[in-house]
Amino acid sequence: MYPLRHQREALDFISQREAPHTSEPFSLFRRCIDPRNRTYYEHSVAGCRRPEKQPEDFGGLIADEMGLGKTLTMITAIATTTEQARQFQYGNSRGVEMLGTMKRTRATLVICPAVLLMDGWLEEVSKHVAPGFLKCSKYHGASKASETEILDSDIVLTTYATLITDSSRNSILHRIHWFRIIIDEAHSIRHQQTKQFRAVVALSAKYRWCLTGTPIQNELNDLGALVRFLRVPHLEGLSDFYSHIAGPVEKRNAEGLQRLGNLLRYHRQAIDLAIERGNLSDASSGLFRAILRLRLFCNSGLCVDSDLIGSNKDESLSLLEQGDRAVCSYCSCDVNSVGDRGPAGFGAILSCSHLLCPDIIFSSWKKSIKLAASYLAAHNVPVCVVDGSMTLPERRSKILQFQQDSRVPALLMTLGTGAVGLNLTVANRVHILEPQWNPFIEKQAIGRVMRLGQKKEVTIVRYVVENTVEQVCV
Repeated sequence: MYPLRHQREALDFISQREAPHTSEPFSLFRRCIDPRNRTYYEHSVAGCRRPEKQPEDFGGLIADEMGLGKTLTMITAIATTTEQARQFQYGNSRGVEMLGTMKRTRATLVICPAVLLMDGWLEEVSKHVAPGFLKCSKYHGASKASETEILDSDIVLTTYATLITDSSRNSILHRIHWFRIIIDEAHSIRHQQTKQFRAVVALSAKYRWCLTGTPIQNELNDLGALVRFLRVPHLEGLSDFYSHIAGPVEKRNAEGLQRLGNLLRYHRQAIDLAIERGNLSDASSGLFRAILRLRLFCNSGLCVDSDLIGSNKDESLSLLEQGDRAVCSYCSCDVNSVGDRGPAGFGAILSCSHLLCPDIIFSSWKKSIKLAASYLAAHNVPVCVVDGSMTLPERRSKILQFQQDSRVPALLMTLGTGAVGLNLTVANRVHILEPQWNPFIEKQAIGRVMRLGQKKEVTIVRYVVENTVEQVCV
């Protein structure tokens, strides 16, 4: 493996964060001297003081832009710490060491939102690591790795959905003390009152890492969920992040921004839309429905009766997405598509507008894709179409056809399907047919083309109707 400069910097950051003695530039504790010339350490966010510096080797957050190689960076970190991992597992004995009733493993547990991402990790390992150097296993589906296989692995891959299902069954994953845990697309756990968040946070590990290009999707407290998972000292409580950071930032308190900077070593600005009077729930629902109606008109030219908005599955999902409520009512994982060709890994929407998912999921606004496909077909342009109503093998087949068949110049894909876990560097033009309520969804989709391995100049075309609600989304 030959990492690029930014990846080498990330590897250095990882080694610093996993070192027993955190160096000053990466530490949350500042060394201070009191009036009696005594040394103490002050937490730069929480403000608490300790006579000695506390351990901070809990891991961290890798929040590179989409497509800059976060997966490869972490695989490199795993490959370069195999001896430390074995020492963690076996200590000075030949047998597996115990932490209370838990067995230790040298393995890094990687949690992904979809099977496609698991396959992406395995592909990166096979491409960049010498055969046999890292032993990988899957804990998913009918052929889950056994405890013995897990204890003899370097990387164990699973999904959020599998973790949630097993968490209520005395899960093997929860009975093991992991050397390292990596949550991929970490913003998936941003809802802290969900089974998904609780199942992930309950796992035991020496080091914890979050990978996401969008640590803040809708509000600053999204970041608070990641901080709680990382178990950052003095910020791991339910209300700690809000008390010290999110609350002061909402009040435009400069100290809150400074604390956020101390935590992240970078600043991110957010714009909050609020409705100040009336019933907030009813007002929000009415506003989102009006916006959705205007967006649909801009996109397809069809005027949709307001009474019918929500009767269509895709439109109902879009309405829920705009209110940040597109999550499974059972497991609270993100739902990005709806369909009725069951159980292929996409969600179902009930008459009460609640969502259910059999696994992690893709797609929205398939109408737009069908319209585009019909226009291209009328001009004899062959295309591949991928949307959330397709089974996983069907999606893989279409993507592989697009990647390998030069006679197919276009791949039509819904944003949700294209936003997670795909390498589409064979393409060099991206057309975004309509702006999204959440701009990070667009960034994720574009990042599947503009990523490491892309050797061609990439052109991004965004379609926006002037002087309409679509310009608000830009």
